[in-house]
Amino acid sequence: MGHVSIIISGDRSQPKTEFHIRKIWLNLFYVLACIGALLLGIGLADYIQLLKLQDHYSVAITENQQLKGEAQILMTNLEDLKKGLFRVEEFAGKLDSLVQSQNSAVKSETGIETPRPEKHAAPSKSASAARSWPLGISIDSLIFRPLIENIQSAHSKSDLLILDLQTLLSKIQAHTSLLAALPVGKPVEGWVASVFGYRISPFTGMNSSHQGIDIAAPIGTPVIAPADGVVIYSGVKDGFGNFLMIAHGYGVVTRYGHNSALLVKVGQKITKGEQIAAVGDTGRSTGPHLHYEIWVNGRVVNPNRYLLGNF
Repeated sequence: MGHVSIIISGDRSQPKTEFHIRKIWLNLFYVLACIGALLLGIGLADYIQLLKLQDHYSVAITENQQLKGEAQILMTNLEDLKKGLFRVEEFAGKLDSLVQSQNSAVKSETGIETPRPEKHAAPSKSASAARSWPLGISIDSLIFRPLIENIQSAHSKSDLLILDLQTLLSKIQAHTSLLAALPVGKPVEGWVASVFGYRISPFTGMNSSHQGIDIAAPIGTPVIAPADGVVIYSGVKDGFGNFLMIAHGYGVVTRYGHNSALLVKVGQKITKGEQIAAVGDTGRSTGPHLHYEIWVNGRVVNPNRYLLGNF
């Protein structure tokens, strides 16, 4: 094996000192020195990385505290939101009870029932849950699980409340439509000269059925539509002279006889308060008046139920 000579020289008065080192040991020394330098570099790099991680950890701790504070604020706002939803739900319940009460009153007085509202499909639980947190995130792995659960609860509550409000809106619309179809009040200004039911006929002197009421008024007095509807007859009819019929929906039809003039045509849409005719003395009549009838589902009813409109 080779040797490496190292000569150490002193001053001229002293002899030179010579060392002989095997080459393998010198190479080993170089290798160990390189390994040491590498380990030192790695250690230094790890130390620098550790310092950076410590800084990131400190920032993360601070941000985490901020997020917790914001989450608490959101929790408080969500609780306020849920209380607001509860108040809306309570109000909707009271309004629903009022609408049902009015529908019952109309049915008891007129026999007309409000149609059942359209049913709305309830939202699926999966659709409601999907809006509570982003896709791919497991709720079990979240730090703010209570907040997410509250958001999900608020979503579910709002979905059900929207469904209830849609149903209530359908009920109100149906009730409003029904009220618009009811012929409330007198169609002409005047006094009731003959009532509904059996009476002594002015033509025969015998007891006979009178299917409407006679409202006496001067010739030409405006006859007003008591409800929205569509004209289904406008012309001359035996015994009634100039005769008019209006369909109002829900099986309700009103009839007007002895008019001096008819101001609407068949198929024409009529709005409540619109003039449709004028009082006259045409047909089989004993004087100027309006003969007024109300039919519901093919049967004549007493108009007195509708004159005051106490429903």
